[in-house]
Amino acid sequence: MDDNNKQELQDDGTLAFLNIPPNKEGKRFNCDEITQQKLINKSFYIIDYIEDVKTKYGEGRYLVKIKYSLSDNEESTRKFFTNSPEIKHTLRAIRERDAFPRLVTMKASGTMYYLIKTEKVVCPRPAFWREREQRYERRPLVCECE
Repeated sequence: MDDNNKQELQDDGTLAFLNIPPNKEGKRFNCDEITQQKLINKSFYIIDYIEDVKTKYGEGRYLVKIKYSLSDNEESTRKFFTNSPEIKHTLRAIRERDAFPRLVTMKASGTMYYLIKTEKVVCPRPAFWREREQRYERRPLVCECE
């Protein structure tokens, strides 16, 4: 073996040298957090979730990853924590059917949060209005154009 090959195989002390594969069971959502309260009466796509997350408010919470539009990039992705039995039930049912992403609307009754089905509609607005609304984060409805 020549000196060049010895240098390539020598441990340089970096994590990259070890070439450790990612933990397939350890999920992380590296995105901004939003509260359930800010999502009330808004439609969004549920992308994924993590069960049984421990927070300062207690154990057994779910961490939910969402997008307002499937075409949004990862920087537009948000996450929220929930302990709502109704939302947990819905998320488990979606996972059992292997049906992510799923379009929903967040609703609330008092302090109880839940998800309802959302129908897609054909958008009557011209494209330039849709672009303007997205630029200013105004999303009045979910439509086929998104």
